[in-house]
Amino acid sequence: MNFRRQTILAGIAFGAITSVADIAVMLLTTPSPSSNQTAPGDIGTQCVNLIVTMIFYTVCGYMAAGLTRDVSQGLRAGGIAGIVTSIIDSLAITALGIVPLSVGDIIAQLIFIAVLNVPIGLALGYVGGTYSAPRNAA
Repeated sequence: MNFRRQTILAGIAFGAITSVADIAVMLLTTPSPSSNQTAPGDIGTQCVNLIVTMIFYTVCGYMAAGLTRDVSQGLRAGGIAGIVTSIIDSLAITALGIVPLSVGDIIAQLIFIAVLNVPIGLALGYVGGTYSAPRNAA
């Protein structure tokens, strides 16, 4: 596999940006210790966060493919962004104490978040890359 520097940088940058959005939503929607329920608006906040995440992954692929002139680099950048987002989000959940976790729970949380983020990052990175990379003349 040929990872170019622009691909790696785009993946890391957009993964970090996506994590910042995810952490902000986590802090806004986490119930207080005195209540055990989330507010009704939290579902809408989560939906907006999902849409924003999808946009970030698509733009990541678009930029990486545009910079490298190769569609496959968009796919790779989206995958890197998904991996970076998964790691940072898992660390944030643990560090913020949102859910009391044991070592096994931390590993399970990382796997769960990665299963959600990485395929979405790969798919949308590729979609973004197809719109950015040059077309071959027929």
